[in-house]
Amino acid sequence: MRASVIVFLTLQAAFALAAVGLAADDAAEKEARQLFRSAFAENVEAKKRVEILEALVKDHADSRWADDALWALGEMAAQAGRREQAVQYRRGLMERATPPSLESFTCNLPIYSNSRVPKALYLLTVTGNRYAKDGIKAVPFNPVPMLVHEDLALDYEAMKMLNQALREYQLAAAVAPKDDFFEKLYLRRAGQLEEKIKQLESIKAGKTDEKEPDANKPKDNQPEEPKTDKKPDKPKQKEGPEPGKEKND
Repeated sequence: MRASVIVFLTLQAAFALAAVGLAADDAAEKEARQLFRSAFAENVEAKKRVEILEALVKDHADSRWADDALWALGEMAAQAGRREQAVQYRRGLMERATPPSLESFTCNLPIYSNSRVPKALYLLTVTGNRYAKDGIKAVPFNPVPMLVHEDLALDYEAMKMLNQALREYQLAAAVAPKDDFFEKLYLRRAGQLEEKIKQLESIKAGKTDEKEPDANKPKDNQPEEPKTDKKPDKPKQKEGPEPGKEKND
């Protein structure tokens, strides 16, 4: 009887601690949500918005709103032409424990409407891949991981970091719907980039197939001299008085 009471009290304490933990999680999620919404309130300057979102990522790293914050930071940095900073935000987004997704509030913001996500969803709908099978259920396909990998590939390619770009195209293809437009697009880009990398490595190693320019070949826009078998004329000798004869005065 006493043992049963101890077990009961132990379980009760565990449930109480769990409830406290859930309440704390709910409070943290609520605070993160409020921070994110405040960043996109009217009349908030771009610099202040970045500060709020970065604080959210730092103080609420485990919140699902950190996905939205990092995604928005990457989009804003890219739009401002800060490519290296955009890569940092996007790398942080893809290195999180779970694949990134966006909250419905974010999907109603102008930053989302101006992104490539809505266009991608339209193409997925047209190709019949808007929904993916999860067991016996059909769930909406989440294009965010695929598009972030593509963004990173484009960023790296522009920064001349071709091996990293190739890796991101391969990752984008891996998470794209099978046999879909996007998978074929990323695989084609990866193949083209792989060939380019091989050519650059070959040139660097001195194994290029390009021939050395022919020194005898006329330069551009310079006509080639016509060839002829005619021998050059001998120079004419100057006529003078015959030998033994003097010129009359």
